[in-house]
Amino acid sequence: MQDKWSIDGHSGGKMQKQLTLVEQAFSTLCQTAFAPSKPPMTYIQRAKNLVGYIMGLRFMDKQFFKSRDDILKPILGENFNVMEKAKKSTFFFVNIDEHLEFPRPISHKTIYVGGIGQVQPKPLEKVCNFF
Repeated sequence: MQDKWSIDGHSGGKMQKQLTLVEQAFSTLCQTAFAPSKPPMTYIQRAKNLVGYIMGLRFMDKQFFKSRDDILKPILGENFNVMEKAKKSTFFFVNIDEHLEFPRPISHKTIYVGGIGQVQPKPLEKVCNFF
């Protein structure tokens, strides 16, 4: 039976948050993009960043992806685990333009294919002629 999540060892996604979670499954260093404090930091600021990061991993990610899991469970079964499938995949295609992505270390399995499914833009109309 053809697997519904990955086809021949390839999986796909299009959200930056999803990319971050999958890279965590690949054991890639992922730092938070928007930390409340920046270097040089005091001990208290470092502790706040660490606690905020852990709280985000444990609680916010579950809330963001609860709806995804609720949608996938009836289709793929109760025992379906997205992270396990991502770990087993050979590549992870991401619909993000790599030149616009926040620079950070990524997994060697990540392949950027930005622009898939986008329509061609229409030329703008001239609204103002006097400049």
